Amino acid sequence: MAEPRVEYDEIAKVYDQRYVRNDYSGVEETLSGLVRGRDRVLEVGCGTGRWLDRIRGWGCTVLGLDPSIQMLGVARGRIEGGWLARGCAEALPFETRSCDAVVAVNAFHHFDDPERFVGEAMRVLRPGGVVATIGLDPGQGADSWYIYEYFTGVRESDCERYPSCDSIRGWFKAAGFEQASSSLAQHIEGAVDARPYLERGDAAKHTTSQLVLLSDEAYAKGLERIWSDVRSAEDQGRSLSLRVDLRLYVTSGSVGS
Repeated sequence: MAEPRVEYDEIAKVYDQRYVRNDYSGVEETLSGLVRGRDRVLEVGCGTGRWLDRIRGWGCTVLGLDPSIQMLGVARGRIEGGWLARGCAEALPFETRSCDAVVAVNAFHHFDDPERFVGEAMRVLRPGGVVATIGLDPGQGADSWYIYEYFTGVRESDCERYPSCDSIRGWFKAAGFEQASSSLAQHIEGAVDARPYLERGDAAKHTTSQLVLLSDEAYAKGLERIWSDVRSAEDQGRSLSLRVDLRLYVTSGSVGS
């Protein structure tokens, strides 16, 4: 049986709501340090082009690749003067030694063959170029999240979906990248009052891939668990807080000159 996949064509119009709800300043600062001052920057899994727009603002020529037609449609409405194409991470439609940086932000865990992508990144990068991924590493066991707490099997699924930083560094080194390293890009920590959060739809099924991948039944059961705890807390004269404590890591490597 095929593994469930996120159908981004179906959520393209609402995808950018996450950038309104959540602070990604650490990711932005990390990307700036990696690509600012470089010429041609390719984002693989560029989605709606939100990060490409930031990168373009730092004076870079931007290139974007994504398998979703609808996500690219949103990106084309945002990016002028960039090059956007539909395609997959494992077969980059770019000439050898044509890019100065290749980045994947919250996308690496969606790639069918991450090792092949790493090889492709090495092929398209010029001497002195850099490759970088930014994403979760739930296998480290340091993260907690109300979604892990209330929705059965999500934590275990994330541990399978997200390659560890150790694995990514190993793939980088095997492909010939130098100075492979990992560090914290952003620590996302906080709590929200559950009732208004739920009533605003901030836990709707489309808001994060962890929920999108659940069956409707599993999602409904998790949501009811939260509402049950909300009602129990309110019966005791208090409110329920939904907590998040997640870490996004950047793993990078460079091409020798």
